[in-house]
Amino acid sequence: EIACSSSVDGTPGNSRPSLHRQESAATALDSARVDRAIASIDSLNLIGNSEQRHALPTVKELDYGIRHVTSDTVSRLVNGEFSSTVPSYAIIDCRYPYEFSGGHIQGAVNVFTQEDLLRRFLEPASQAAAVPATKASVLIFHCEFSSERAPKLARFLRQRDREANVCNYPDLFYPEVYVLQGGYKAFYDAFKSNCQPAKYVKMVDPEHKAELTHFQRLTRSWERQHSRSKHSRLVAASKVLF
Repeated sequence: EIACSSSVDGTPGNSRPSLHRQESAATALDSARVDRAIASIDSLNLIGNSEQRHALPTVKELDYGIRHVTSDTVSRLVNGEFSSTVPSYAIIDCRYPYEFSGGHIQGAVNVFTQEDLLRRFLEPASQAAAVPATKASVLIFHCEFSSERAPKLARFLRQRDREANVCNYPDLFYPEVYVLQGGYKAFYDAFKSNCQPAKYVKMVDPEHKAELTHFQRLTRSWERQHSRSKHSRLVAASKVLF
């Protein structure tokens, strides 16, 4: 029996030892095979763990294997139409705090940095004592247009989720992750009644110029730290596997 473990920060931790899973994880690190796997999953309409089908209707837009959902679908979700298939969910608003305060989708949480995303979602999910039923079964990311900030954070979560479960491939803490097509603007234009308050503050709003500069610097600072630590995490993972 060969020990195999990984954690959210890339350091060794407790996990289920399995030579077969190690080999599967090693295969997952082959980018060409990952691309083929994503294409296969897409053709079968399967979520990230390659086991279940999507609980929500999706549109044919993929970002790192992550599908998009429409504003209509999210509105129906908020209004409880998918309660039988989606027991819990989290809408992750990746806009800056002043945008979020100016108006957001009902029930959404504001997470705009990688650090906060790890702290609020991945780290609790990775705890051995975590109760699966307390974790959101579906995550929906969005920003103003869902063109940069939301897809970037969704990809980051999926990457870290894969790293944390490298020895348990294809298991994921969050196998069902979506990006809202068109972002908050598209949702607000169609479903103002599902927004709290029913307003829309643009990222480039002149009244928030100083805040925009501050939050952009904060985000870039964390991303630089993540970039420097990425190599060390991959090295740690390769030592665990091989």
